[in-house]
Amino acid sequence: MVVVAVAGGTGGVGKTIVEQLQLSKKHEVILLSRKAPTTLASGGAKIVLADYGNIEALSLLLEEHNVEAVISTIGFVGPEAAQSQLNLIAAADKAKPTHRFVPSEFGVWVDTNAAVFGAWLDAIAALRKTGLIYTRVINGWFMDYFGMPHTSSNLTTHTWAIDIANRRAAIPGTGNELMTLTYSVDVARFVVRMLDDADWPEVSIISGSDTTFNEILGLAEKLTGVKFDVVYDGEEKLRNGQATVWSAGYGAGPASMEETQAMIALFGLMSVEGRILVPQGNRLNGKYPDIRPIGIEELLTKAWTGK
Repeated sequence: MVVVAVAGGTGGVGKTIVEQLQLSKKHEVILLSRKAPTTLASGGAKIVLADYGNIEALSLLLEEHNVEAVISTIGFVGPEAAQSQLNLIAAADKAKPTHRFVPSEFGVWVDTNAAVFGAWLDAIAALRKTGLIYTRVINGWFMDYFGMPHTSSNLTTHTWAIDIANRRAAIPGTGNELMTLTYSVDVARFVVRMLDDADWPEVSIISGSDTTFNEILGLAEKLTGVKFDVVYDGEEKLRNGQATVWSAGYGAGPASMEETQAMIALFGLMSVEGRILVPQGNRLNGKYPDIRPIGIEELLTKAWTGK
């Protein structure tokens, strides 16, 4: 049993990881919080006040609780959050009992210098300069979004490309580009299992399903018995920032319609360019064959049959 500290553990991804850590009954879990705790977290996990602006205090906190591994799920909603993670990395490197670190990614493969990914790239650069064992968790797009509100999830509701509830779709590219979708609970299950290993690869790849938007659309129409209203946003349209948008917001907090359209266009281009498809090699699915992640057809069937 090791002590695992989860930063951002009350948010969607963080809460899901905490829940799976507790279900495993293998580790002691503490949640790092910017605000003074008022109650115990779900399942009785300990919440401790963390000053992300003070590296020395953070390091002492990790030592006080004998933290061996840090899992960061900090949401990058601004430069302050990104700096908080960098400070946490520095603190973990200083703390004597802390040897492992998972940075906040839990998404697509990032190998571009696009400004939107700056926080991720800065964290990777910082980790490479430390003595910490670390791994980046890459799982494509969260499958949860296509089952909401009928799929159990801690993630914030977000609709992109296919709006099953309203029987409509605005699909980027041709809709035949492959992408990877993984259910958040399955991502958390793999993360918990990784804690059993002494060494980690720099990148830990997870996949629930490799699929396409057209395949999801076909399944959704079959399950609901309704033909959707569908438009396709071609690559040129996306490069001009002219993605079809239904409402403001994209899952990362409040946003204007202009900001939303820019992000949806970026998501669309990532899909068209194959960036949401995770690499085929060295997926954790093969390393831990007893973990069977749910596939998109199974998730959609459970969520939308008869609805």
